[in-house]
Amino acid sequence: MLNNNLPLTGFEASIEKFTQLCSHLEPQWDVYQLESHVKTQGPEVLRQIIQDQLNKVTLSAQAKTPAAKRLHKRQLQTLFGKVGVKRPALSQYGQSSQHPLDSELNLPTSSYSFLLQKTICHKVADLSYDSASEQLLPLYPGHIPKRQALECVEGAMVDFEAFYAQSLPPELKSEEYLVMSFDGKGVNMRFEGLTAQTQNKARSQKLEKRLSRGEKSNRKRLATVAAVYTTQAHKRTAAQMVNPLLKDPEYQSPKAENKRVWASLTHSMETALLCFYPYRFLGGLCTGPISETLQSSGKRKRKNLLY
Repeated sequence: MLNNNLPLTGFEASIEKFTQLCSHLEPQWDVYQLESHVKTQGPEVLRQIIQDQLNKVTLSAQAKTPAAKRLHKRQLQTLFGKVGVKRPALSQYGQSSQHPLDSELNLPTSSYSFLLQKTICHKVADLSYDSASEQLLPLYPGHIPKRQALECVEGAMVDFEAFYAQSLPPELKSEEYLVMSFDGKGVNMRFEGLTAQTQNKARSQKLEKRLSRGEKSNRKRLATVAAVYTTQAHKRTAAQMVNPLLKDPEYQSPKAENKRVWASLTHSMETALLCFYPYRFLGGLCTGPISETLQSSGKRKRKNLLY
């Protein structure tokens, strides 16, 4: 039973499509048939809800900006399908039109919603661009072609360092430990993506079809993977250290806090540690020891520092 107090004015199209969805339900359907019907017709109901809400926002914006004489429409591809957004345009001769509603709605500069871009970025992290776009279609009506998916992923990476720069961590407390863990991971690269030194080694290989004895493929570039976090003192008994399977139900290990994880293909391990987040976290307290420790343990494949 609908609540008459709900502000349903303007959602007549959504209510009509929801009514149509429910009217086509058959009592003899099993769960599979019922779920398939809702999966097929349900996204259109959700898309219409978004469209009706945007129409209401447009009417409200028109009332607030009487100086806007025109409505400029743009298409927006959402996770549930394509919708249209009409925005009041403030125009002046010789100047491009301004649309205040764009900032109020936080509309992206592209024609793909932020949630759709976020979904495709998560897919691309595990799959190729083609596979990510193909797997998105059976789940949602929204679709991003391969080239646009590549642009979305590139756009999602540009604010990485700026995000860490604007969110400085809290100061280290006296009872806390700062833990840094970093490693090097070889990543297969195209020839033009290799460093100049590795390219020269690849060119100097004796044979074209296969490697000679003792030669390396010279196809990888070292990526620096690092993590830094704070934690409380972790006191354990000798039995817990020798046999970690003997877990005490009353003992709870401290949780990692203020954790930051990142990787870089362009910066060396020392540069990544000294010039990025960990150095700012320390506040200059460990400028010398870090550099000296890195130089003394440079031959190790994995390095874990505890301050």
